[in-house]
Amino acid sequence: SAGYRGTVRASRRERGRLAARAELWRCGECSSWQRFARYNSVPQILRDRRGRCGEYTNAMLQLVLALGWRARWVVDWTDHQWLEIWMPAGGSSYA
Repeated sequence: SAGYRGTVRASRRERGRLAARAELWRCGECSSWQRFARYNSVPQILRDRRGRCGEYTNAMLQLVLALGWRARWVVDWTDHQWLEIWMPAGGSSYA
């Protein structure tokens, strides 16, 4: 069957690019396998131009902090991640 098959240790090449783990996915149409390395390095994320909410949240957080803004990284129980930025105008809250 197709879909997510699990998480494995990053390959030597992936670890060299600062990935700690990789996900294995199987195509439902051709039964091929795809590795999806999960990188924590913002330069590597930007070079790959590939990721999901965790990679993009990481990259955006670094950008926001570099601009001197306050932000927080939020993770919910489904492993979804997003960034909230402090908005002092209009009620002083995270948005």
